[in-house]
Amino acid sequence: IARRPESANEAPDIRIKWNNTYSLGGTGNAAQQARMGHIPLLLHPAPRRVGFIGLATGITASAALRDPAVHSVVAAELSPEITTLACRHFAAANADLCSDAKVRVVVEDGRLFFRATRDTFDVVVGDLFVPWQAGTANLYTREQFTAVREHLAPGGLFAQWLPVFQLDPVGFFGIASTFASVFPNAWLAIADFQPYNPAIALIGWRDAD
Repeated sequence: IARRPESANEAPDIRIKWNNTYSLGGTGNAAQQARMGHIPLLLHPAPRRVGFIGLATGITASAALRDPAVHSVVAAELSPEITTLACRHFAAANADLCSDAKVRVVVEDGRLFFRATRDTFDVVVGDLFVPWQAGTANLYTREQFTAVREHLAPGGLFAQWLPVFQLDPVGFFGIASTFASVFPNAWLAIADFQPYNPAIALIGWRDAD
């Protein structure tokens, strides 16, 4: 946990930093993180069952708790340490999702989770992942996108967020073309228009039409 000192004009920014280098999100950009959850939910007419790949601060996943249509939420997070930090230190920012009866937080690799679970979802959201971190590329494979698609309910959709500021054109178009091979009806969405750390989503529907 890193805390930016509070000034007279702004609240402190509480952040999770991985190995004291890479930020996994914080309260200072909570609006963007929440929007990454809200946008996919708004594209589904009745998102009753929602899954999240990656928890981090939990702010993105907490968007589901603010949607009255949502009945259940599953969030898969690889790191038990990150899960503990999100539950203990970000409850005020993530609607205390770890204590909500609708929510099941699973400490598991997102790839393995979608190969083993019998659950189906109306909406699945893949959080921002560090592209250069060992093992992350496996979350952008055809096999992973196919596994998620096979666990979407009729009319379901999958939104995979990408940190454009950490991808070169070859990396981005490689991921995008792989995604489109599984979801040929894919859309692009943008979280906001900040120039320095843009995040965009590849969004695809289970059904062809």
